Amino acid sequence: MIIEQMIISPLIATQWLQNNTKNRPMDEKRVKQYASDITRNSWKKNGETIKLSEDGRLIDGQHRLAAIVRANKSIETFVVMGLEEEVFDTIDTGRARNKSDVLAISGYTHSVTLAATLALLDGYYSKALPKRFYPTNAEIVQLAEKYGEKAQRATQIGDNYKRKFRGMQGSVISAAYYIFNELNSDSTEEFLIKQVLQGLEVKPNSPAAILRNKLEANLHSKAKYNQIQILGFTIKAWNYFRQNKNMTSIKAIEDNSVFPKAI
Repeated sequence: MIIEQMIISPLIATQWLQNNTKNRPMDEKRVKQYASDITRNSWKKNGETIKLSEDGRLIDGQHRLAAIVRANKSIETFVVMGLEEEVFDTIDTGRARNKSDVLAISGYTHSVTLAATLALLDGYYSKALPKRFYPTNAEIVQLAEKYGEKAQRATQIGDNYKRKFRGMQGSVISAAYYIFNELNSDSTEEFLIKQVLQGLEVKPNSPAAILRNKLEANLHSKAKYNQIQILGFTIKAWNYFRQNKNMTSIKAIEDNSVFPKAI
């Protein structure tokens, strides 16, 4: 068995993939995530290895090699060559780290809610919503650094209030708090915290009343709204509140529609 540190080019990756005869089916989503990291120079040499058998068959690393080809860019990594065929069944049996794992390891608290919040925030500010945004593990740490202490504080609030108002997920509360607080902190406390989440001093036909009614009805519906749709409802109600207007209803946000911008 030989272990070498090598630069794997797209050509080498293609050649090794041709000997990928007994691996599990390729996970397209994982390849796309890895290729994104490589393209953005976010890929890090973390000690994981590409593994080849004694006769050159690829044992482990198909997704990384496919990502190199997809990104058309070389990476430096460790390669183990000359492994016996019998080791195949012992490779990669552990659970892969998800985004919340990576954030927790990096020292962030409320990591599960924070990961979902960061995806919503970057989707909102990059104008990608209402389409879903799936940052990679490397990107999620970059987003945590980008949105900083304010996002961490918003996530603490989200995790606190999601237990008090079940109609809104913690990540949606966190994202809404961050977005609104950037515009007006007093209005955020009055509308989001006091009226929507605590249900205090809510007048009939007010934006908070219409939003609360819609979200409470959603709790008992079979076809539930997702986080992006609920964030859109909340921003729509916020905009009416900021203009001191009443509401009668909130329409659902379709995938091909323009996502509302908070004012």
